[in-house]
Amino acid sequence: FSGVTLVIDLKGFKWSDAQFSAAWTLSKMVACRSHLLPETCHRILFVRVPTPFAKAWSMFSYLLDPGTIAKVQMATESETISLLRKFIGDEVIPAYLGGQRHTEGDPYCRKLLAPGGFPPEEALQRLERLIAGDDVYLPPHRRGEASQGEGARCCSICPMQ
Repeated sequence: FSGVTLVIDLKGFKWSDAQFSAAWTLSKMVACRSHLLPETCHRILFVRVPTPFAKAWSMFSYLLDPGTIAKVQMATESETISLLRKFIGDEVIPAYLGGQRHTEGDPYCRKLLAPGGFPPEEALQRLERLIAGDDVYLPPHRRGEASQGEGARCCSICPMQ
């Protein structure tokens, strides 16, 4: 599982979304990901990039690993489809971005793609505790929660025991 292209749609990003603490947390998340899944993500494409994000990137990107920075490419809204077509076929690009992909008639392919927006505050607080080492993740079966049935797993890589 390598050579993944991650596409992040930044339509709607505002200057108020650019926070030093968010950039710091992102750098820690990337560092953790790099230890767990080295070289899984081959490239990161930021699409429909508004001016505030480009400014924030120029201010905070130095916090990231140089290898991560080298994987990043950005495109404004008018440049998005050209950038995507360099790496992804039209049949895979969602229609709302200029490609041909629909999922059950949906040009946003919501059954396949994660929704946008900010994560819940409690999730961000838990992430900060995990990064600080003040919290430990335990899958449901290790917390003593009921199993979801025969052969159930808490995630794609952890068999229930």
